[in-house]
Amino acid sequence: MTNEVSDADIQLVLDGFKNIFSGAISPEQFSIAAMKNFMEPIFEQAGYRKPSNGTINNILLMHEAAVGDFIAISPVIREVRRAYPNAHITLIVEKGSANLAEFCPYIDELISSEFLSAYHSFALTWFTNLNIASNLLRRRFDVALAFAYSKTPNVPLLAYMSGARERVSQNSDSMWKKLLTTLIVPKDLKANVVDIMILFAEFLIKKRVSNRELEAWVDDADVESVRVLLPTSRRLYALCVGGTRPKKHYPPESYAQMMNMIAQEDDALTFVLIGGKTDVEEAARIRKLVEPNRVIDLAGKLTFRQTTAALSFCELYIGNDTAPMHLAAAVGIPILSPNCFPRDLKVQSNVVNYWHPYGVPSVIVCPSHALPECADSTNFYGCQAEEPHCITQITPQHLFDAYKVLLKRIDEGINQPLLFDTEKGEFA
Repeated sequence: MTNEVSDADIQLVLDGFKNIFSGAISPEQFSIAAMKNFMEPIFEQAGYRKPSNGTINNILLMHEAAVGDFIAISPVIREVRRAYPNAHITLIVEKGSANLAEFCPYIDELISSEFLSAYHSFALTWFTNLNIASNLLRRRFDVALAFAYSKTPNVPLLAYMSGARERVSQNSDSMWKKLLTTLIVPKDLKANVVDIMILFAEFLIKKRVSNRELEAWVDDADVESVRVLLPTSRRLYALCVGGTRPKKHYPPESYAQMMNMIAQEDDALTFVLIGGKTDVEEAARIRKLVEPNRVIDLAGKLTFRQTTAALSFCELYIGNDTAPMHLAAAVGIPILSPNCFPRDLKVQSNVVNYWHPYGVPSVIVCPSHALPECADSTNFYGCQAEEPHCITQITPQHLFDAYKVLLKRIDEGINQPLLFDTEKGEFA
């Protein structure tokens, strides 16, 4: 549904922002208070601050982070639609996530932007947001849920520029939080990111969410394009290399040794190599060390939707902590993942708890100790190296032992994640 809005109303707001931003070259030289003092009367004049009559007609969902993070809000999108079946829902996401969101049945409008999370000059940020806002202002959004992870102004600023009457975000660190009329920030909440994201759905719909299942959306063409690449007579495990942070990459040669150990116990098993275009070389290193009939190399050949389809044909995911791991959780397959967070770092357990695979049996294998260079790390990603470092302490035997534990947990129907310490073994 669209509340009536004129071109004159939109232009009034856009001209106001152009006036505000005309001399701004950096956030430090920019006054958020001054912008709000200047813009709020303009929003009032243009009709964007009319009191709610109790109905929600237009909802804006904004997600600035990568694909794995985007999967975490799939229950939010579903439950918001369920609560407001007649509302018009607009979703703004990064380019990679747009490939997955294209077939989301719960939204009416999808906007893809390459500028949501990356650091840009302040001038480029507001200029880009101004172009997007010219479209968003055509809907008088009742509420904007802004899933903002970074301290960049991109998402909070765009949420404000959209004209949304109420703006909600979980980001408490950024100076741009002042643009948000309502802020929900769970403090010291040792929960998975999915449960935290669902808090925002519950805030909006004013009731508890019972269905917390992840979703990933593909079409028949995605499924068929992958089906022809996979054997029908073999059991399939996905093996995922790569990821955006090299420190989280488990060495391909170690993966190959572990794969050979598993293959010795299962003659009917084939591994499907998954990864992006930058992961082709790592996949090739694995391929050289595993029997050819045991490997199908799809690294660099699939979109995110096709990757989701490929995972749906597999019985289990083995691989790095990266987007396909969360896609695997969304399609409901168990997960075995080596992790770069040493168990003896204080930051470790909270981060792993926050990002562990959601809703499926999973075993996360962690080094027992940080290597000396990282022993005092308070870095959010634990290991301080730029290349595989602390994670290299996980041996193929460690991973194989954890694999056996995972199979047992699958048989027992245990869906909770388990941390597997390289020194202590199972560690709940």
